Amino acid sequence: MSITETPDQTVRVAANGLTIDLDLHQLLTAVDPEGRWLGYDPDHDEDRFEPSSLALQIAGLTADRLVKVMRHEVKAMIEDKVSEVIAAEVTTLVREHIEGTTVQQTDEFGFPKSTPAKPLTQMIVEAATKGLNQRDGYGNSPTKMQKLVDEAVGKAFKNELASAVKDAKATALAAVQDNAAQVIRETIERSTRGL
Repeated sequence: MSITETPDQTVRVAANGLTIDLDLHQLLTAVDPEGRWLGYDPDHDEDRFEPSSLALQIAGLTADRLVKVMRHEVKAMIEDKVSEVIAAEVTTLVREHIEGTTVQQTDEFGFPKSTPAKPLTQMIVEAATKGLNQRDGYGNSPTKMQKLVDEAVGKAFKNELASAVKDAKATALAAVQDNAAQVIRETIERSTRGL
């Protein structure tokens, strides 16, 4: 048995004195009336099919696989974007309400201290600085600020990795599309063995 491809996308299969010429474009686009199974119809007690071509079936299966793989990534990207928008809106609202506000400090009993009132923003910065420089444990444990920096670096690395994965998927999809004729030719070869 021999299989040869001509420049006009025709595949010639020869076996046991029988020669078949197959036009790959026609093979891919030919519509089979029972090409895609839709499911069982219990009302009519029969399987239901939809006309489809081999190219449409290959594209459908490829799309289904890509959607399954990308669903998690898309969900994560949407969650990240929503978080960014919410953080920006909350930051704007908080900034509008705390700027220009002063607060009189009090002692442990709630009586005003003799010191002048401080701007609320200054009190927030002092409290945040004190809290971020605290350690969760003893000795060499990292400060809260060090933990935040580590998390930010990890997130940046994750985003960079996601971008690289996306590029790799695009390259893989292009390779699949470029090799579709080869896959079909090999399938025809396997199915015609022994003719």
